[in-house]
Parts: sequence; structure tokens; C-alpha cells
Amino acid sequence: MIVNDKTPFWTFLMCIILCTNLTLYPQSYTENKSTEEFTTFLDGLNQKLGTGVPLNAIDYYKGIDLVQDIESDSLRVQFYNIFLAHYGDSGQTELLVSLAEEALPILKKQKDYMNITFTYVHLAKTYISDNDRNNFRRICAESVAYYDNENSDHIMKYSAYNNVGVYYQEFLKEYDSAMYFFNRILEYPEVLKTHKHFAGSVYDNVALIHMRKGEFDKARDYFSNNYLKIYPAFNDGERWMRAGIQWADTDIKLGNLPEANRILSHVLTQMDSLGNYPQKVYNRILLAHTYEEYYKALGDYKKVISYSNEASRLKDSIERVEEKIRFDTQTDLSRIVMDRSKKSYEQEKILRLKEEEKSEVTTWILIMSIAAFVLFIFVIMSHYRFRVRRAKAAKLIEEERANVEKLKNEVLQSEIASKKQDLVDFAVNISYNQKWAKELLERIKEIKQLKGRSKGKGYELLEKEIKNKVMAEEEIIDFQNRVDLLSNEFYHSLKQQFPYLTKSEIKLCSLIRLNIDNPEIALIQNINLSSVYQNRSRLRTRMKLIQDQDLDTFISEI
Repeated sequence: MIVNDKTPFWTFLMCIILCTNLTLYPQSYTENKSTEEFTTFLDGLNQKLGTGVPLNAIDYYKGIDLVQDIESDSLRVQFYNIFLAHYGDSGQTELLVSLAEEALPILKKQKDYMNITFTYVHLAKTYISDNDRNNFRRICAESVAYYDNENSDHIMKYSAYNNVGVYYQEFLKEYDSAMYFFNRILEYPEVLKTHKHFAGSVYDNVALIHMRKGEFDKARDYFSNNYLKIYPAFNDGERWMRAGIQWADTDIKLGNLPEANRILSHVLTQMDSLGNYPQKVYNRILLAHTYEEYYKALGDYKKVISYSNEASRLKDSIERVEEKIRFDTQTDLSRIVMDRSKKSYEQEKILRLKEEEKSEVTTWILIMSIAAFVLFIFVIMSHYRFRVRRAKAAKLIEEERANVEKLKNEVLQSEIASKKQDLVDFAVNISYNQKWAKELLERIKEIKQLKGRSKGKGYELLEKEIKNKVMAEEEIIDFQNRVDLLSNEFYHSLKQQFPYLTKSEIKLCSLIRLNIDNPEIALIQNINLSSVYQNRSRLRTRMKLIQDQDLDTFISEI
């Protein structure tokens, strides 16, 4: 046998390099693939928005899944902005708060004032919808403090003051506090001159506070200024017409009925000439209510009733549209939840198989490294020993190869047993899910036969039951992961004494060691109780316990 002095070193070095590449490549490839997939997803969202196509619940769930694996701040911010702008009213409070608070440090670092202000707006609206006054006050104070500490006269700074004033006015009904923030804006007339459209919004808010305080003459000045000077310049039909209607309302309350009638007639003419514009129906409702107050002041109750009915009719039409949108959204979300629960087990199975494949590759790399190391030692020893001992060395090599083959066979047998157990568990899970699916189908049939509110209540209970089942499965998976994490030392001792145990048998040992009773083990492993007893009996046989030896006591002492 011819041996080069450098051969063992280079052979060993190549093995190390090969093992390192095999270990690092999958992780790097996965990260690049996640970034590429997320970038493609964002491009698709922007294309939809560019063509006026609304985003749906599938976009919502897919984005939440993909963003978890993204490290790039710029990509995450793009997603936060899209998500907060188009799903701010989805009702996902915890998720909205989490994403908004995660986005704020990145936005502040980039000094993206526009999106900082919009993010604070979404947080405030979320807390308002939950009637969470403490967090609402906290987020308003944080928004104001941020801009107070910024050396910037960006318009978003004053927009933030305006937003906080509106929230205190509409949500907390604290008019003096709201007026404090509006006055902070009014202290900078150059800002109002430069941004006249923004000025109109501030004047509207100040006027509304005067209206609620009964200071109608002050409110009239602001509304008339907006109607005659501010909004016509921007072709803002919705605010323009609203300012005119509110101007007329102040005159009604001040008793200037002829002037109010003149303004209302002018507003009605202008509104018809503008054609359709966003929020026009809300202006028509406000106009009907104002005419109702006008004729009530005149004592013409026939027209009061007529305009009251007109306002109710318009409100009903809006409510029907909004109810349809809510129903369609809820139906879409329910379908997504059902699809996700159906795919949950399939995804779990795929992940488990990938982990098993990864473990198998690691095992083979370890075996190859050990074999290479043994070969390295053997070649060094063979190079310096006498020719007489070469025969003995060759015999040792053969014995080592036999041991490796034996180890391979044991590993293969263990894997075969484990896969058989996985197939049994898979069959049990399929049976369980089929039974649950049949029960779900029967429930749906029963709900379809219901009418009125009972039908809606039935769907709500069914949706809650589905969500509880998904949450229960996630908690079981999380519990199993925690058991694995806390039982590493126990697993090590167990594998040393019983290397031939399968993964399912090792997991059963860890549950027994935690003093979990048989019914709870059946729930955790998603099998029936009789299967648990069969698994315990097979485990006793595999551990070669005598008849009087207690399995639980024996495992607790390992």
C-alpha cells in the first residue's frame, strides 16, 4: 500500500469543507428564496392597487405568513404601509397593534413623517374601536411628544396635532383639550397659508367645537370662510358642500332663517352641478337633516317629516351596502379560516418530513466524518508500523466496517419502526379529521335551516368552534415542542440505555415522565385511549421490564 504524507491531511480537510457546505447551503438558500418570494408578493400587491383591484383576505394571510421570515427593514416597511392602509378596519386588533409598533422604530429611523403620522392614526383608531382609553391617551401623547422633540416644520407635525384634537373632540368629548391642540396649529398662520386645504380641515374642527359649546356666531365665521374661500379652490366637493350646509345650520340656530334658506338653495344648486363625488350621499343626509331643522323652525311639520324620511332612506341604503360589505368580508375570512385549518395538518406533515430528511442528512454526515477520521488515524498508524502488523490493521479495518454496517442497520431499523408509527398516527388523525368534518357538515346543514338572527348566531358559534379547534392544535404542537426542549438530558440518558427506541416511543417516555395521565396523552398525540395502552405495553416489551416492574417508576428513575 503506497501512502503519501500529505494525503491524510488533505483528505480530512476536504471532508470538513464538504460537511460545512452541506450544513450552511440550505439556510442561505432558504433566506434568499424567502426574500425573492416576498418581493414578488409585494410587486403583486402594488400591481393590484395600481389597477384599482381591492386586496382580499388571501393577500392578508399570505402577507402575514411571508413577512415573518424577512430581515430587510425596507421590505418590512413596504408591507406595513400596505397592510395598515388597507386592513386597518379588519378587526384584527392585536395584530394591527403589533405590526404598527414594530413599524414605528423603523419609520422614525428613516424620518418618514407621513407614514409615522398614518401609523399613529391607525393605532389611535384601533384603541378607539376597542374603547381602550388608557392606551388611546398614551398613543396620542407619544405622537405629540415625538413631533415636539423633532426639529422639523413638516406638515405632518401639524397634521398629528390636528388628529389628536379630533380624537379628543369626537371620542373623549373633551373639548377644551381638543381646542388646546387646534390652538397650537393656529399659532402658526404661515403654515395655514401655505397649506390651505389643511387649514380648512382645522377650521372645520374648531367650528364644530364652537357649535357644541353653543357659540354659533363663531362657528358661522369658520364655516362661511371654508365654503366661500377655502374648499372651492381645491374642487373638494364633499367638504365644500358640507361647509355650506353647516353654515346654514348655524344661521338656523341663530334665527336667521331667510339667510339659511338662501345658503341651502345655493348649496343644493352647487351640489347638483358637481355631479357624483366621494361621500356625496353623506352630504345629502346632512342636507336633509338641516332642512328638517329649518322647517321645524318654520313650523311646517309636513316637510319636517318628509325630510326626516329622506334622511332615513339614505341612511338605510348606506347601511345595506355596509352590511353587504361586512357579510362578504366575514364570509371570505371564514372560508380562509376553514381552508387554513384543513391545510394545517398537511403543512405540519411536510415540515416533519423535512426535519426528518434534514436529520437523516446530518446523521449521514456524522457517520462519514467519523469514518473519515477513523480512516485518517488508521492511515497514520499504518504508515509508521511494521509490515508484520499490517495484517492486524487490515483486520481492524474489516471489523470497523462491520460495526459501521451494523450501526447503519440499527439506524435503518429504528427509522423503519418510526415511520410505521408515523403512518399509524397519520391514519388515526385522518379518521379523526373525517369524523370532525362530517360533524361540521351536519352542523352547517342545521344552520342553513335556521332563519333570522338564529342563523347568524349559528354561524358565529360554528366559526368560534373552528377557531378553538385550530388554537387547540397549535397549543398541542407548542406543548410538544416545549416537552422536547425541556427533556434533552432525559432523551440523552434514554438513548444511551435504549438506542433502539423509536421517536414515538421516546416521546411517550417523556410524557410519562411528566406524570401525564393516559387520557391526556391520547389528546396530545391525537390518538384514542386504547392506542395509548397498546403503546405502553409495547414500550414495556422493548425495555425488557419484568412483570412486577412499574413502567412509570422505571422511567422516572432514568
